[in-house]
Amino acid sequence: MEEVIGDFGVMEGRWTEEFTDLESVEYSKIGVIDGGWSEELMSDDINNFQSLTIAPVDHQKQCSIVGGSLNPHGYMCVSAIGCKRKQLNFFGIHEATCEGIVPRAQIYAYPIGCERCERRPPGGIENAIRKAIQDGVKVLSISIGYTVGRAHRLKCPKNDDYGMSILDGVKKDMLTCVTVGNDGPLGESAKNGMPWALTVGAHTSTNVVQTVIEVAVDKNVPLVDILEHDKNGNLNIIGKFKGSSLNVQESPFFKLCILEDVFGKDCILKADRSSEMCYLDLAKPQSRTLVAGSSVSSIMKVSLSKEIVDQLLKWQSEFGEIFIRIQRSKIETDSRGVLVPVFSSRGPSRIYKEHIIPEVVAPGYAVLIPHPSTIALNYKSLEVEQTSSGDIEEPLFSDCNIVSGTSIACPQVAGAALILRSYHPRWTPSEVKSALITTAKSFSARNIPGNELVFGPGSINIKAALHPGLVYDENWTHFREYVDQKRSIYDLNLPTFAASFTYTSRSCNRIFRRELKNVGDHKMVYKCVIQYFSKLWDPVEITAVPDCLEFERGEKQKFELIVNIVPRPSAHISALLMWIPVGGGQSVCSPIHLYHHSEFDKSSWYEDGRRDTD
Repeated sequence: MEEVIGDFGVMEGRWTEEFTDLESVEYSKIGVIDGGWSEELMSDDINNFQSLTIAPVDHQKQCSIVGGSLNPHGYMCVSAIGCKRKQLNFFGIHEATCEGIVPRAQIYAYPIGCERCERRPPGGIENAIRKAIQDGVKVLSISIGYTVGRAHRLKCPKNDDYGMSILDGVKKDMLTCVTVGNDGPLGESAKNGMPWALTVGAHTSTNVVQTVIEVAVDKNVPLVDILEHDKNGNLNIIGKFKGSSLNVQESPFFKLCILEDVFGKDCILKADRSSEMCYLDLAKPQSRTLVAGSSVSSIMKVSLSKEIVDQLLKWQSEFGEIFIRIQRSKIETDSRGVLVPVFSSRGPSRIYKEHIIPEVVAPGYAVLIPHPSTIALNYKSLEVEQTSSGDIEEPLFSDCNIVSGTSIACPQVAGAALILRSYHPRWTPSEVKSALITTAKSFSARNIPGNELVFGPGSINIKAALHPGLVYDENWTHFREYVDQKRSIYDLNLPTFAASFTYTSRSCNRIFRRELKNVGDHKMVYKCVIQYFSKLWDPVEITAVPDCLEFERGEKQKFELIVNIVPRPSAHISALLMWIPVGGGQSVCSPIHLYHHSEFDKSSWYEDGRRDTD
């Protein structure tokens, strides 16, 4: 069955079909900064793009790799932006037609370092940003960054060399999209979050990857509730469970062996073909599958919740021995609808405080994407993955992969930003960012679990963003004043509103000063409406002054958003500021999030980290 993937159009290749006025657009340059060189790409891999320039940063000259090369992570990020339309089939598990959001884009890829030499040289990201600026890149996508541990130590924006390099890009008219990270679901786990960048989180689509395990006992075991008989053996199946994994093959029934005390703990179930047994290993802290690439492996495995593990132990104790078969994974429709996956990091930022991040979310779970045909899907684990009996990983090759993570969401949003920058070449980076945020499909309004520190304003809507009506603009000078602590974040002209409070019995207030610009073709009048999604503090009052704005074409108007509140511990207020055009048209919507400061104090959770891939 053929399908076209994507939730809001990204990677569907439908933009030129849906918007005929985009056919004549000359697209600006877009850059992708990612991990270092790996194996040399085949010509077929390079030919997946209309225009791809690979410009390595700090690549060691003595390395034997020549020609074009990207590691799989970088290649998949580039593909999300601009791969040509292609039919993909991942081992029969998932088949779809894939096309990057901007297949005519001029893509500049900046791999940092080399996986055969030094994986990531110091200052590599900063050097790549400078190179992108020199190349005239207008939109930059970065799916790597500092760990939250590093962010915790930096404390303030001025210490963030990475963020300051991105700010230099703003001065040179470049918009940078960065990932929020894969360290959720804890609050304050967000990376990045610079107000001058566009921070991207992940959401699910209609697909979910499921792996079924079947549990069986010997057919001679008495007094057993049987689901069905195994057609190929002497076993009776007594249970079936679903776990998370990505298996491209099916195992036979193997006897379950318990290697350590796993009662009441999440585990990874692995099938060991050499010993014809399967066993449970403790899952690593915050272990997840389908994140930052794929967990695809030639060794069959599946992650199981502690409830399933406990049931397996109960049966093993009751019947003496049980047998388990791991089935090949399947793509199924997720009946829960769109959600924010557990791995997508949550705000607020430890460095850039009182700022809503992520600022938008995009599909980042179980995405089918092109993969370099010369590099094994499981190349990272080939040298380290080994079962207790010595069952070594075997390389798996494919021209596509099923991946999850904020890394795959970020370049999709960057591609959307490229469309806006190319369609409106005079718009500033902040105006493009504003258009994407204020026209997003609100997750709060759709009652999707979470709040603005989980999913921001929601998922982007390019059709609406092309004609947003009004935009918020901000310049490099004001951002620099914010870094130097000469300007409050409340006085930055951002399209979002966030504030934290400490407990007090007295009323507190915050005043946000903003300015809107009419980028429509006509004189317009807008009226303000505040919509509350959760109002757990009482009393609270949010008002805009003035609450009615009248614009000539191209005119700017200022307003203040005033918050009066009596804070309460462990509570959030989610709301939406809507400027609604009189007579109909595109509403301009900005998320509002108010929270209690003490809720975010997880210093012990942060680990000493290095830069890593999201």
